[in-house]
This record gives sequence, C-alpha cells and structure tokens, in this order.
Amino acid sequence: RKDLVGRGLLLVGAGLFWSWNYVALVAPPPRQLNGPLFAVLGTMGAGTVAMEGELRRLGIEATHEVTLGVDGSVSWLHAILYHNATAAALCDDLLPQAWHPQLLFVELRQVCGDSSRCWTRQCPDALDRWRGCAVAGTCPVPFRKKPLVVVRHPLRTAESLGDFCHSTKLIAAARLLGEPGLAESGCPAQLLRYWLLYYRHLAAFPVVRREDLTDGCALLSHLHSASPRLALARRACAGSLTASFWTSAYRFRQFVHELKANGIAGFDPLNRRFDPDQRPALTWDDLAIFADDPGFRTDLATLALAFGYDDASPFAA
Repeated sequence: RKDLVGRGLLLVGAGLFWSWNYVALVAPPPRQLNGPLFAVLGTMGAGTVAMEGELRRLGIEATHEVTLGVDGSVSWLHAILYHNATAAALCDDLLPQAWHPQLLFVELRQVCGDSSRCWTRQCPDALDRWRGCAVAGTCPVPFRKKPLVVVRHPLRTAESLGDFCHSTKLIAAARLLGEPGLAESGCPAQLLRYWLLYYRHLAAFPVVRREDLTDGCALLSHLHSASPRLALARRACAGSLTASFWTSAYRFRQFVHELKANGIAGFDPLNRRFDPDQRPALTWDDLAIFADDPGFRTDLATLALAFGYDDASPFAA
C-alpha cells in the first residue's frame, strides 16, 4: 500500500512539474514581438487587473499598466497613447502609487534607472513622443491604432473607487485628461467626472461593456493581434483539445502567481476594493445633489446611455 501511495505521489508530482514547464517547452517565445501591441483601456475601477489575469490565464502575455513589448497592455494609463489632451503637468513630479512615467516610457528605463531627478528631467520629451503616438503610428513600441475600450457602469465604477477620492491617483488622472479641476471637486463627483472625461476622449474607438465580458474568451473575441499566443488561445476557446491543454498548463502557472499575489481570498473579477456590503450605493437620483453643475448628470447619463446602460435613459438628453 505504501508503494502505491508513493507511486501515486510521484505521478502527481511529475504531472505538476511537466505541466508547469509545458508552456516553456512548446509555447511561442514569450518576448517575441508580433506586430503592433493591443491596448485594452478602461478607467480605474473597470476591472483592468482582472482582465489582465483572464488574458494571462489563456496564455497571452498581457501586462497591466506597463509597456513591455510582448502582446499588449490592459491599462488606464495607456489612454495617453490615444489622445493629445494630457497636460505637461503630468511630468511636474512623481506621484507615489499613481503616476510613474517609467511604466510607459520604456526607452528611458536604461537611461534613468531609479533616478527620480533624471525621470523628471526626461519626462517632458518622452511625453511628447508618447502622447497620441498610437493613432499617429509613431510610438517607440508600436501599438495598434485602435484600442479596445472597456466601460463599466459609471455608478458602479464610482462605488468601487470610493476610497480613491482626493487620492494621488485622481490627481494623476486629472493631469492625464488635461482637466486640473477634476481633482478639486468633491466626492463622489470627482469619480463620476473622471469616468465621463475619460470615456469622452475614447468614445470614437470600439467599446465593449465590462458586464458583457463573461470570461477571458469573451474579451479575446474583441482583440486583434498577429501574436501566435492569441491564435492558440482562440483555438482553445473554440474547443481545440491541443490548444486547450496548452492554455490549461498556462492557467495553472497563472493560478499559482495569483495565489501568491492575492492570498487564499483569490481573485475578485471586478477588482472591488472593499466589502460590497459597506459600499455606498449610488442611484441616478443621487446625482441631483450636484447643483453647482446642473448639466453634469445629463451629460453623464447621455454617455452612459450611448454605451447601452438603459437605466440612464430618464436622465439623458
């Protein structure tokens, strides 16, 4: 009996070891650049962390808020690549836990290292190179000219970001959007203004609602890339046994990574930052309190309705 148990454990261990290294043996080279990178854009609170994890579990080399030149990025910061509104004030200082130009400006990493003085000095020129570069086709690391814009209901986004009010992240967002007054308004007004301004800049691009993305395969169906990893993932989503085995091996590796990062609590698909029972529930009627800007609720509801949120209809223009 001991021999059977020992053999069983040996087989399980061998299987885990083989699946762990299967990706490295048969997968496309992880650092191979295959044409322009895709960009999945969404506000903070739209679930970008979860979406990056869903793509990685399919074997796609996606990064979150970082430009690494692999398959693509899921990010709110990369909106800089798709409009020219970003203010030069973005480079005035490095905001802790909010805006780090080294996340995007990869060509400066070897030049500046960890020197904040160097980053501050080099940032304005780098911002000029990266601002709107994807649309113009001039990015130092090529990105597709059209991003996929993922939108989440504005009220649910504001609820999720409740502890971000007056944070350095929203100061960074104000600079990114070229709207310095954003960080000066009250809460939750600033969170909702952030949603409105962010998606106004990107409304001309393909948009999908976060609530309609049931899993990584649903997200993948909206992405375009020449990467062989995306081709394998699509085959897996379509039921290919060989591709499914490859993505299963990759999913196991990603599960271990997420377990290390998030602990036993696991992965929250909407990236909520505190207990849902303790979140303030917002309704469209609540927005009537913004008497200083009576048109704000109308503008917000009109854009939300355009994205398919029918509950905004009574308040839209």
